[in-house]
Amino acid sequence: MIENFALIVSLILIGTVIKRSSFFPENTADVLTSFIINISLPAMILISIPKLPMTSEALIPVIGHWTMYIIHLILLYFVGKLFSLSKSVLGVLVVVSTVGNTAFLGIPVVETYFGKQGLGYAVLYDQLGSGIAFLLMTTMLLPFFL
Repeated sequence: MIENFALIVSLILIGTVIKRSSFFPENTADVLTSFIINISLPAMILISIPKLPMTSEALIPVIGHWTMYIIHLILLYFVGKLFSLSKSVLGVLVVVSTVGNTAFLGIPVVETYFGKQGLGYAVLYDQLGSGIAFLLMTTMLLPFFL
């Protein structure tokens, strides 16, 4: 497990060094991000979801995400009232504090701590939790803050 965590930290450090050097073109991060979003993540979803036993246990991460999402929105509402925040500031808080980087960083961390068997749960959490929450937030909630 320590080896996997060390690998993640090493890759972050290597990426930082490469970004600061002029070894790769400026748009390297855009190309790699596009490859991950359009090729790697869909492939991971198609590989890991069919292997996951569809029991009530599989929905626990998703239910946990939605529970915390709703609690978070309620807390932000009261924070907005307490500090008399404008609608636009509250909208920004909803966006930046609700959506996590569950695919790019969360999936490798879950694999580090729980192994390959945890990957399906991480993908479910990402797709049915963060993915749908982001769509809901950007299409239905944000217009109320603008």
